Amino acid sequence: MNRLVWLACAMVLLPVSAKGEVVDLLFRPIDTALRANLQRSIHFRPIRDIELTGLGLIFDPDTTILGLDLTLWQQPAASDDLLGTLTPRLGFDFSDLGLNRYVFKFPESLILEQGRTYTYLADTSFGHGEWPTQFAETQQAPFMTISGSLTVLGAGHSATQGPPSAEHPPLLVEIVTDPVESVWDADGNGNWSSTENWRGGTPNGSSTTAIFGGAITQPRVVSVNVPMTVGRMDLNNAHGYTIAGPGSLTIATTDGPAEINVVKGNHTIGASLTLSADTIVTVARRDIDPPNAGTLSLTGMAASTGTLVKEGAGTLTINNVRASGLSVNWGAVTVAPNGTPAGTSVVRALTINERAKLDLTDNGAVIDYTGASPVATIRQQIRNGRGGPGLGKTWNGQGITSSAAAAADPESRSVAYAENSSLPLGPYTSFRGQPVDGTAVLITYTRTGDANLDGVVNDNDVTIVGATYLPGVPQPHWALGDFDYDGFIDEDDVTLLGVFYDPSAVPESQALTVGTATAVPEPASLLMLLLALTAALPWSAKWTSGKALRTRP
Repeated sequence: MNRLVWLACAMVLLPVSAKGEVVDLLFRPIDTALRANLQRSIHFRPIRDIELTGLGLIFDPDTTILGLDLTLWQQPAASDDLLGTLTPRLGFDFSDLGLNRYVFKFPESLILEQGRTYTYLADTSFGHGEWPTQFAETQQAPFMTISGSLTVLGAGHSATQGPPSAEHPPLLVEIVTDPVESVWDADGNGNWSSTENWRGGTPNGSSTTAIFGGAITQPRVVSVNVPMTVGRMDLNNAHGYTIAGPGSLTIATTDGPAEINVVKGNHTIGASLTLSADTIVTVARRDIDPPNAGTLSLTGMAASTGTLVKEGAGTLTINNVRASGLSVNWGAVTVAPNGTPAGTSVVRALTINERAKLDLTDNGAVIDYTGASPVATIRQQIRNGRGGPGLGKTWNGQGITSSAAAAADPESRSVAYAENSSLPLGPYTSFRGQPVDGTAVLITYTRTGDANLDGVVNDNDVTIVGATYLPGVPQPHWALGDFDYDGFIDEDDVTLLGVFYDPSAVPESQALTVGTATAVPEPASLLMLLLALTAALPWSAKWTSGKALRTRP
């Protein structure tokens, strides 16, 4: 990287030569009371588009215990303009490059657009040590370099240490940047392929970057009028972009994962979208979790070979996920309400972090795994999303959940699952419109009591529960009748089965089953027998207007 440097010691910005040589350097003393706790901010306005990739620090760890909070704002300042805040930890986040220079690389980068004003704030505390006098002020200046540095904290002469040197360097916070190209530059609707709509050239090709930032002053539509390929997209405007068809958009890179980043605002990619590489979708960046974290809707997601990784506190809404894998590391992924085969997701692997959720709404999913079955993990994720074991849960937890179930009458809808090869009445060859085999975990929004996941509570489900009803014996499997996720098939489950038993109901899903059921007593009489058994227990489950009210004597 060609490193051109701007230095601002004591917040006085000074020019540099084209070769990066410092022309001058000033130090201005202030009250020594500020030595213990210092706060510095700087406004800067890039004169060309740059990408913030990391931070550098220079300080002496032998003489100073450093506490440092770094915040970047986009102007004008507002609650949703916070771009990043970091509290670096020496020894964890930084690597020592010699001469007490430590470098922190951001987990993902930010585009700083030309002509927009940014504020960079460093709040620093010193635990001990003799530090030079400091000067605190706010200044505004252009950030002119293609790559380089801004000093947020500088150092001057010290009575005991003398001037800054390699042995006693100044404290320096360095903004590390790279040049970028292809920024949308039209405040209006337009075609992606039109060169006049872009600053830096039209992005089209693997690993190219397309920045949709501050150019628009109201919601705008960018039409992918011919097929396009890009490796990274940044969406950063409160007014909202819609990336529409009729052309298709392919996400591809030649090295490393691709990226789709929502810095702020609510945006939609409606063009047919294919992930040809593993793709990280970040909605509201880094450790920011404001009330309005931003949203992204992918309404034309096509079958893809890459893995989709969701980061950021905001919500990603998608028509379905048919990809190599889905990892929800933070925030929410919501499958848009559909209820037909078009809404069914198919992935080979599913990972959901403890601070994340997958909302299936009224849809289903297939985990077409290889190797060991993930069915136990899937059950726990559904249980977490449900809110735990037992009756009366609200489906608003983290994990696998359903906002459609949460909005239905209490207990009447659920997220069900099954190991396809272990279904009591035989496995499916297709499930919610998708072909399946023996190494598949099936997940679906359905009626509570639907043991075999066919979307209706009927005699087949009574047959299953009649064969598996063993109170007190652990059987943590929905497909055997554990409808309340407490690990047992008991009176609670029979009560749920009896309340929602409705063979004439329209199925919530459609699937083709293969196999035969084990011979058991006739279903209708069996249901009566099970309900009679539960009525004889020392407590009862009473239902009023479809709501469960558990009472004990």
